[in-house]
Parts: sequence; C-alpha cells; structure tokens
Amino acid sequence: MKIGIDAKNLCGPLSGISRYVMSMVVHLADRGVQLVLFAPRPLTAKQLIHPNITLVTSNLNGRMGNLVWSQLVLPNRIKRHNIDVFWGPAHRLPAFPAHIPKVLTIHDFVWKKHPETMSKLGLLGEKLLMPGALKRADRIVCLSQFTLSDLVREHVRAKDIAHTIYPGTTTYQAQPSANNPFANGPAYMLFVGTHEPRKNLEGLLRAYAALSPDQMDQCHLRIIGAAGWKQDHLKTFARELGLSDYVHWAGFVDDDTLEQAYENARFQVLPSIFEGFGLPIIEAQKYGKPVVTSNCSSMPEVVGEGGLLVDPNSTQSITRGLAKLIDDPHLCAQLGDKAKLNAARFDWQKSAHDFEIMCRDLLAEKGKAVESSAFLQNS
Repeated sequence: MKIGIDAKNLCGPLSGISRYVMSMVVHLADRGVQLVLFAPRPLTAKQLIHPNITLVTSNLNGRMGNLVWSQLVLPNRIKRHNIDVFWGPAHRLPAFPAHIPKVLTIHDFVWKKHPETMSKLGLLGEKLLMPGALKRADRIVCLSQFTLSDLVREHVRAKDIAHTIYPGTTTYQAQPSANNPFANGPAYMLFVGTHEPRKNLEGLLRAYAALSPDQMDQCHLRIIGAAGWKQDHLKTFARELGLSDYVHWAGFVDDDTLEQAYENARFQVLPSIFEGFGLPIIEAQKYGKPVVTSNCSSMPEVVGEGGLLVDPNSTQSITRGLAKLIDDPHLCAQLGDKAKLNAARFDWQKSAHDFEIMCRDLLAEKGKAVESSAFLQNS
C-alpha cells in the first residue's frame, strides 16, 4: 500500500502537530507501508531517511507560498504518483484528484469552542478549509474520544466514517550533556507547549505566584516552548509578579534536552483552556511524572489516574493542585506510578497498526486490493 501525505507540518521545528505527524510517518514506514511525503519546501529531518519514504518537495516559502502549493502544486504532484490513499494529518485535504480515497485527521475544534484563543488568520483558515476537508474525507481520525464526540455533534455523517486512534509516546535515547540546564539546579515543575492563549500560561503564572515563598523555593517553574502569538508580555508579567528568581524560560529545545527536562522534573503542569489531546501529558507520564492538568476537554481522558485535575479558569484551583504535589512527596510518587501505567496505554506502534488497518479497510470498501505489509501479515 502506498500512502501520500501532506507533510507541510514537517517543514519547521517539531512541536505539537508536527511531532504527531513525524511519529506516525516513521512508524508507518517501519511497518513496511510505502509513503510519499509532499511538502512545499525541502524536508531535512534525519528521521525521514528511510527506504519506504519518498520525498516530493517544492521551493515555496511563506504563507502565500503555502497557499499556492496546497491549492495548485499539491494536486498536480499527487496525480504524478500512483498512491492508494491520501492522508491530510492536520485539518486539510486537497479537492483533487477526486478519485483517490482520502483520510483526514482532526486534532480539535478549538476554532469553534474557543475562537478567542486563536489568531485571526488561523481562525479564518479553519473556517474556510476544515469544512470542505470534512466533506471530502472518506475516513476521519480523531486523537481522542472527546474530539470524536465534538466531530459527530458538528457533522452527523462523520459517525459512520470516524475513528479514534490515540497517538503514542516516543522514548528517545537522550545524550547526557554537561551543558543541559535541566540536569542540575533546584527542583522544578515543567510546562511544555507553544506559547499561545489557550495554553493558559498567564493563568499558570498567577497560580504559581500564589504559592508561598517556601513552596516556590522547593519547586521552581521551568517553561519550554516556542513563541506563539499574543504572549509577548509573559516574561514581563512574571517579573511584575516577583517571579524572576523562580520561573525559567527555555524556549524551543531539541529532543535530547526535552527528554532530560521531562526526566528530571518533579511533575508536569498543563492547565490549558482546551486540548484535543495534550501530547505533553503522556510524554511526561512515560517517565513516571504526575501531571497537573485541566478538568475540561480531552485532558481528563488522557491523564487518567496519573495526575490532578484543576479548573483552568480558577487561580485558586491551579494553585491548590501545584501545592498538593509540592507539599506531599508521597502523593507525588503515588501519582507518578499511576502516570507510568497510564502512559503505557499510548503506543505509536499500535497507532500505526490501527491506521494501516483503517486504510486497508477503506481500500477494500472501494474495491481496491493492495498487498499486505510483512508487519500486517505477522500481526
């Protein structure tokens, strides 16, 4: 089976959706599935050097380049390759070629639930392009049961073609470094995520500032993530709250540094306003780290019993959650054990297996038989 993939998310640094796409690509290729990755710019990630991966790229940059590529270049490139299924892993599908079966991944409906947390351009893109993609999709993948429920409420026809396929966790062989800022220093809680309004970093800073000085001394706050939008004030806000000695900003980090940050953290905190899944939750839990996260959207489903749920709209609620894990090492350890067990539910090999089975069932429905991969024959 040969799957074509819209790989534009892999053109930049890996975070969020792009990390999901990369992990699925690598594990599908390892299963023996032939993949053709289409992208507006060259893809240089070493993970994509694989005998089952073909790269088809252009040299188009910027927002206008992406638009030209997706609307004009991509459909023509698809026609030149004999693919069986086309996969849009992030809310978008080309209108043509119409005869090729299409799979669409939906990560969330934040644009409908919390449009105020999105940039105007991002919101416009979702409003204009997601509905058409949903109509063209022959199969739809959701990353959580929560998102699947949202989908079915919005689009009744999706009930018969939508599936929940959870993402997995990735274990990297992190290389210890004497320069790693997370290996030494005070104990810390960890936040990982792009700095954007729905991640509720301002709420987290307020809640952290409400801790006692002794609690802050015991557990600093380290923040990892690329700059997003409308959050340029955060460092100034932290200083105004008197947190300069306790809050540390790492920006975007490579995989080795990220893994060591998870491994050395006391616990993870993700008090988002909305998440379609929340990959940092299980990435922390695989190291046995409990997670303080929100009691809304997909987060209770994902965190399981390996953390504490808080109200993201209540400073007091978040502060209480942080204080419990700082003040009670026994509780922190207990939840850490449950976190590791919970993370075992999420496995990229299973994700790739379930995705491949879904695609093969789709092709059988369309009357097209394809050769089974060795992995599928042995599974």
